[in-house]
Amino acid sequence: MDGAFVADAYLALASALRGLSAARERGDILMATLVDFSARAHLFREAQGSGIGASDQRRARGLVGILADDPAVVDALVAKHERGLHNLLVALRAYLDDHAALCREVGDLYTAAWLRYQSAGPGTDPCEQLRASAPGTLGADAREQVCVPSIAACLLDHEHVYGGCRREARRRKALVAGACAGLGPERMHAAAEEWRRTPDGWREVAGFVLSVAESLGGGAP
Repeated sequence: MDGAFVADAYLALASALRGLSAARERGDILMATLVDFSARAHLFREAQGSGIGASDQRRARGLVGILADDPAVVDALVAKHERGLHNLLVALRAYLDDHAALCREVGDLYTAAWLRYQSAGPGTDPCEQLRASAPGTLGADAREQVCVPSIAACLLDHEHVYGGCRREARRRKALVAGACAGLGPERMHAAAEEWRRTPDGWREVAGFVLSVAESLGGGAP
């Protein structure tokens, strides 16, 4: 297992990380929108008088303002937000499917790196410093040798990214399930805070992988 394979492994992992980052950004926007829609839907249901006391209904109607004077308008707003919540949950489930596919991609990369190491033979030093060819400073045609992480570091970085990805996928799936169960506004805000939490050490490892890819000509981190 030489430096060229390690370089290719980091470039592929960096590409997968960029896909995960884009997916996470989309998921973050969807969850933030869901929290906003959920809070407004809750307010309009209270103004409608759905399952609450008269004092709570008056408070909600005061917050809604002049729109609360027309029950038909309030009913229409409730229906609109119910449809919006349904559509957002559908989009979040689609995001979870995309995230799961990206996690499988990272898992495949980890498996490929591990199998390649296993096939290298007993004489391979997993901690050996390696070098690989990369575009030089004088242009794409001018190649130069750069240092790349050892085999051991490469495998550990793949393992960390894959493990973090899987943990995040499980956590976010549970949070979407809670949203489907109809959490109230306060619990939805708490769920959104939990949603934005990144796996331990994720930023550090992701940043390192992307910086290695950049040094190999794989784009900016």
